[in-house]
Amino acid sequence: VMMPLTLYFMRAGVPTPRRVLAAACFALFAFSLIRTGSRGGFVGFAVVFVYLLVTYRAVSARTRLFGALAVVAAIAVGGQTYLSRLQTIVSPSLDYNVTAETGRLAMWRRGIDYLADRPLVGLGIGQFRTAERRIWSLARRQRMTGRQPPPARGAHNMFLQIAVELGVPALLVFVVLLGTTWRTLTRLRDARTLAGSPGSALAGAFTASLLGLCVCGFFLHAAFFPVSPMLFGFAVALAAVHVARPYAPHAPPLRRGGLSASSERAPGAGV
Repeated sequence: VMMPLTLYFMRAGVPTPRRVLAAACFALFAFSLIRTGSRGGFVGFAVVFVYLLVTYRAVSARTRLFGALAVVAAIAVGGQTYLSRLQTIVSPSLDYNVTAETGRLAMWRRGIDYLADRPLVGLGIGQFRTAERRIWSLARRQRMTGRQPPPARGAHNMFLQIAVELGVPALLVFVVLLGTTWRTLTRLRDARTLAGSPGSALAGAFTASLLGLCVCGFFLHAAFFPVSPMLFGFAVALAAVHVARPYAPHAPPLRRGGLSASSERAPGAGV
């Protein structure tokens, strides 16, 4: 989610020290992502990176190529262990998430059952794990036989998490917020009045961040991470700023009182 913002600070016109720092942050984020071994994070990163390569014109093709090379280098540093984990994406039969009762597919099916029991108000915030401890049949059987039940895990899907914990109406509100934020950001990104402006570039970066949230959130219980309200708030703030003061690349600077130097009249003018 944060990586598109590093590209925003690597665009032309940004002071060189900031561009160097942003490039270092991009490489560090890519390396950290690879080291975590997260396949969902990798899928989200891949989608966002392709989206930026194709659509983000605020940075030069050379800078985007640098980013691609940094990603390849980070994957190479990840080694054979990480590459073998990535192979399960294209060979799901090798992944416990598909075959095991403790995997994500089985967990999502249980989540749908929890949702069917309380579709309007849900189980309550943070109660998916409680349901896994108390309602899941495998956990109950192991407790009854005196064995340690499997560790309770989150929903690993922010949309299912919201539906199960807060109900279907809350899920609809969340989806509407995502759609409204996407529409606001894309309109700012593509607005002719903002063409070439920092606001347009920033809106494009936030659009990619929102895409990353949606893709990664499909594999993570990220519904209540602070990044969601952060993106919603930035979209509203960015739209408010450019509605209040449209972008004018050659406008004279404002002075105290809201008048530009060129608009002030000389004493006695017009007499």
